[in-house]
Amino acid sequence: MKRFRFRLESIRNLRAMREREVRQALAAALNRLNEAEASLAAVHARDAALATALREARTERFNPSVHIAGARAMERLAVEVAEAQKIRHDAMLARHTAHQEWLAARRDLQVLERLEERDRLLHHAEMLRVEQAEIDEFAGLTAARNPLATS
Repeated sequence: MKRFRFRLESIRNLRAMREREVRQALAAALNRLNEAEASLAAVHARDAALATALREARTERFNPSVHIAGARAMERLAVEVAEAQKIRHDAMLARHTAHQEWLAARRDLQVLERLEERDRLLHHAEMLRVEQAEIDEFAGLTAARNPLATS
């Protein structure tokens, strides 16, 4: 009996490597997105803390320098929030792109995996047919040599 050999194995291996690389890129994009969301949450937390501090400062005696410094700090934090939101948005786009690339690579690999499975099943069926033919031939030869077995 001949061994099963998938003719497109080298292509399947290349597609499997590509799928692994794209999956790793997707994981990296997910990590960047998680970091961007954590950074945005930290900036929002600092923004909320500053807003609380400024509210408390307003209840005390009016001090123009405190209010000016607070307003400047709020402006700087507003810029940081905008930057963090832009980084998060870019990370979300990168994750989406990486996910689409992974889906395409996975689909390409699955096509070859299904083709290999189909070829393997056909090979198995052919080997069973050949084996059955050999068994039938052997049984026929045995019956021809032993005439008493047929009566």
